[in-house]
Amino acid sequence: MARSGPDGFDASFLNVAKSTSLWGSLSSHEALKSYFQTELPYRCGRLYSKLAQALADDNPFGPRVVTTTKETTHALSQIHFVYLDVGCWTGNGDDPTDAKKKGWPRHREFGIVYRSLVLLCAYARRDGLRIYTRYCNPSVWTADTTRLVRSETVDDTLCDHPFWNPVGDLLKALATAIDGSALYVLGATAVMSPYMPVPEIGRSSPISVFLGDIHAPVATSHDNAHVLENGHEMLLGRLDVDAHVPSWLPALVPGPAGDLAKAVDDLATVLTPLEWTKTATPATIDRWLSLYHADGQQTADIFQDAGADLSAFTDALADFHQETFPLHLVQLGDLFDLWIGFQPAFGKRQGDAPVIDVPLEQTMDFARYWVDRTLFASGQGSHLVHLLTLSERAGRNKQTRLPFKTTFLHGNHDNYLKHGNSTPIIVPNGLHAGKRLAPFHLPSFMQSMPGLWAEHGHQWDDFNHDDDPWKGHALTQGVFLHSIIRDFEKLAGWAFAFGDGNRVQRIIAIQRAMSLCLLNHIGTAVYKDDILDAPYAPCRGIYVMGHTHEALLKRVELLP
Repeated sequence: MARSGPDGFDASFLNVAKSTSLWGSLSSHEALKSYFQTELPYRCGRLYSKLAQALADDNPFGPRVVTTTKETTHALSQIHFVYLDVGCWTGNGDDPTDAKKKGWPRHREFGIVYRSLVLLCAYARRDGLRIYTRYCNPSVWTADTTRLVRSETVDDTLCDHPFWNPVGDLLKALATAIDGSALYVLGATAVMSPYMPVPEIGRSSPISVFLGDIHAPVATSHDNAHVLENGHEMLLGRLDVDAHVPSWLPALVPGPAGDLAKAVDDLATVLTPLEWTKTATPATIDRWLSLYHADGQQTADIFQDAGADLSAFTDALADFHQETFPLHLVQLGDLFDLWIGFQPAFGKRQGDAPVIDVPLEQTMDFARYWVDRTLFASGQGSHLVHLLTLSERAGRNKQTRLPFKTTFLHGNHDNYLKHGNSTPIIVPNGLHAGKRLAPFHLPSFMQSMPGLWAEHGHQWDDFNHDDDPWKGHALTQGVFLHSIIRDFEKLAGWAFAFGDGNRVQRIIAIQRAMSLCLLNHIGTAVYKDDILDAPYAPCRGIYVMGHTHEALLKRVELLP
């Protein structure tokens, strides 16, 4: 049931979010700095009063919940939580030695959570630091660094916190993990309220490291793109890119709008339900590969050659866990990409059942086949196996004897992984031969850690959620056929409604996080312009997601 709308986020933040989500729009450097700065107030006296009273009732002998000033605390409000979007691990970046080679932007981001402390980090080469300047020109962390550098996104007083030492040790261990890349701290903050639960599991609480989207490729060369059965080239669920008969209409529309119109026209004849046994010509497979993966070009494969860095990163984590302090790695979904360049392998919605729970007869044959090809036939597969075997190969921490725990979630691009049984895949050969992988039967969220909610992030997305992902899947094929469409998605996501900015993807994501972490405690949620009734849930101090490919750290504070 909808009720009257709240005061909400500051208009200046909504305006920047809206402007950074529209195609062709430009935001000033100062506006982007304000968008990326950590502090984010949300004002609504009614919600604040109700939640403050509920927290006081929960803790009748504790201090009274009040709004304070910066003279008494680093937070404006004791009712707050930390929102962490960990970005992604994708792209080669441009080749500095060859201007003709264009890679996707080089993202090497990850998040760190230890009890109440939350950090957003990234690796970057000197020639690729430009994409991180909007994080208030982040500072590099070397093996000799002893303290964070204060900025609008980094709270350096975390270094004085009693929980800091193992986090500082981890940063030092990771500083030199990837050759040719430096480690940067894009953001650092903490949950600073006694009312907000944070992840604690006794004295041996591990540090949690969060990895976002990877989108591993299913094919990276002519040899592993062509699949022959009984002498026939098989599509096995891939788009038949030669089935399209172009229309003359899009040619009449100039500029980017014409590109979008052409993509829609292409989809009308290319996008069909799963045809598992359909055959093709070698030329069709070659054309599909030219759209999917081509060295030195921006094609559908956004992971490109990011695997070697991923392996080096996980090796550093394994060493640190075994020798220094226990770790827990969480990969937030879209590890695999079973959408782009593929027909949909899910059925139509039937009643209230989520579409992803209405699989076709050959859905899991399709999913298992292409997961297997990704792991054991593509050029980047060995690095994915290295990631998936991390828990098994890392050994126990020498001090606590804790194993290296790993958690994998499903996203929208690998939503089929929700199904399947837990029977492991045995690595057939190579460095990890005989080790067991368990890439199926995965949830989309993790709530096993009190005080923290982690999820891929697609379930709030109108285009991509498991209930009905058809629109998102279709849009993905438009990107496959015309990569320029990626330029329509900006820093804050897609904006299909203008209004006051509350319908921008990023704002909706933060609203969902605030509902899960704060407002559900009083049976309430916020969505776009509305306050809604929602099931009760305990407060949480930290929310973590992936999905957007754009890393962001916010301390969201509820104010009267």
